[in-house]
Amino acid sequence: MRIRSWFAFLALTWLPAPPAQIAPELACTAARFWRPGDSTRVELLCRIPYVLLEPLPRAGAGYRLSLDVTDSAGRNLLTRRWSRGVADAALDDPDGAGVERAGFTAPAGRCLIHAALLDSASRRVVRLEQPIAALGEAPAISDLLLATGLRIAGPQDSAAADELRVGTVSLAAPGWPLFARRRGGSQRVAYYFEAYGAAGAPSLTLSDSAGAPVALPAARELAPGAGWLDLAGLPSGSYTLTLAVGAVRRDAPFRVSDPDARSGADTPTDRFGPAGEAALDSLYAPLIYLMTDAERGIYPTLAPDGKRRFLRAFWARRDPTPGTPHNEAEDDFYQRIAEANRRFREGGAGQIPGWRTDRGRIFLKYGDPDEVLSRPQPGSTLPFEVWKYTRGKPRKFCFMDLTRFGNYSLIYTNDITEASRPNWRELLGSEAWDEVMRF
Repeated sequence: MRIRSWFAFLALTWLPAPPAQIAPELACTAARFWRPGDSTRVELLCRIPYVLLEPLPRAGAGYRLSLDVTDSAGRNLLTRRWSRGVADAALDDPDGAGVERAGFTAPAGRCLIHAALLDSASRRVVRLEQPIAALGEAPAISDLLLATGLRIAGPQDSAAADELRVGTVSLAAPGWPLFARRRGGSQRVAYYFEAYGAAGAPSLTLSDSAGAPVALPAARELAPGAGWLDLAGLPSGSYTLTLAVGAVRRDAPFRVSDPDARSGADTPTDRFGPAGEAALDSLYAPLIYLMTDAERGIYPTLAPDGKRRFLRAFWARRDPTPGTPHNEAEDDFYQRIAEANRRFREGGAGQIPGWRTDRGRIFLKYGDPDEVLSRPQPGSTLPFEVWKYTRGKPRKFCFMDLTRFGNYSLIYTNDITEASRPNWRELLGSEAWDEVMRF
């Protein structure tokens, strides 16, 4: 079970989160509204999770977002650029995100969104290309748009900085997915859509992250297609609000987040919060096995608070189940570090921790071997042992105690990601070499 969980961790490190969860990735959603003349007004919402950002050496973080939209002929429909700073407090929020908004009008046909996010600290660029289709002739309904606030504006009213004006409706801080906070703010979600006279009345339904129907909270309609849903009775979790007219459906995901739950019994202790700088450094050191090139070299430049934020963000990006109290990837990795230190620590003047040894590294990469050949007293050659992995691609690793003090070094492997010593055959001798090859 432990081995399978480690392989699951390696896979989930690189795969997107399952549907209905809040994935820590750059995301754009397009809300489309039909306009006379068979054109479409498109409101783009680009969400930038702060876990994608590395802390700057002094304080906070920053990013630059570039957004371009082209039509099917390659003509440019929209170009926007943003540069933002992010405060330290926002980086500490695992749900923290910025939402950049832009609108344009498109003729019937397909368009392509090009987005590029540049992290100010690491200079890492995350790119997104996403097609959208203009509505063309009048559909039954528009897309469904959610927001944190809604008001019906008068003809002379001007929209506030965080509002999106659609006709007479002003939507405050529209975003996707929407985090509906329970503490210190409204417990309602605002919705907006347009119906274009098709047969049948629009209906709203609600489902949870597993797709099971949920009793729809009380709705208060302020104008046709615009109103509030009361979230006070909903448990924390991910939901989808679905708008339907006949066979036409529009989905809008959102999430109810209860900040009080983070301090409850189900919330694990933050291993980085109480740690001093030396402890933080020890938690950081083994990450060399997981780190991308863009993540290297940042941590040593940071002050202790910046190091904490770096480690939290590092693991948030690798969380296979974002939105749940536990980060299984983080927990499993540090459990394996502890196991490697217990089993493979090497003595002598260096006192090398187990995770830094050759056997510890292979254990962290592949788990326990399926078969082991141990020769602690082989006679004419130095002590050695061979690990063989038979699941997946067959792998073999031969370690030798070159010092006779229990410090085993990797001398031979058929794994192309590791290196064998040029003289490994001479080190083993002909008899031991035959045994290793037959094993």
